[in-house]
Amino acid sequence: PGAVREALSRLTADGLVEGVAQKGFIVKPASVADLEDLTETRVELECVCLERSIQRGGARWEGQVLAAAHELRRTPLPDVTGEDKYQGEWINVHRDFHSLLVSACGSPWRLRMRDLLHEQTQRYWHLLSGPAMHARDLAAEHGGIVEAALAHDTALATTRLRTHLMLTSQVLLRNAAGLPP
Repeated sequence: PGAVREALSRLTADGLVEGVAQKGFIVKPASVADLEDLTETRVELECVCLERSIQRGGARWEGQVLAAAHELRRTPLPDVTGEDKYQGEWINVHRDFHSLLVSACGSPWRLRMRDLLHEQTQRYWHLLSGPAMHARDLAAEHGGIVEAALAHDTALATTRLRTHLMLTSQVLLRNAAGLPP
């Protein structure tokens, strides 16, 4: 019971579950408005973290970004139509790639908040992703972000990151027909 209480407290703090008086806990309901707000907030914060990483990151950060981009290009996308769409190596490699892009920002608080927003976005990705994700050229999107970041072109890198995250949100929103506004 203590471990369950602790887990529920953490999930509540992360915004994944909500306490209901006299009933216990429920999974936080998904909504279009929540996804829109989440995306806007994530884009703003992640772009600030990327800009700071470009300014502060050195050769080691650049090498890690290149290695993460290479691994991402070589990892097959998950089958979003199958039962294992929530599994697969690509999801973890993709998470690690985006984390590495912003890892040199120098702010543990920003990184912690960015990680929380990313996890919340993953929840919507699991609920709403579909074949439209494969219609995009994700390798080109990721490659463009890396190219601009390594060229220290913060304006272009953040524009490309913003576009990448917004395209993902647009695909999810198109699949959100069953969600409340």
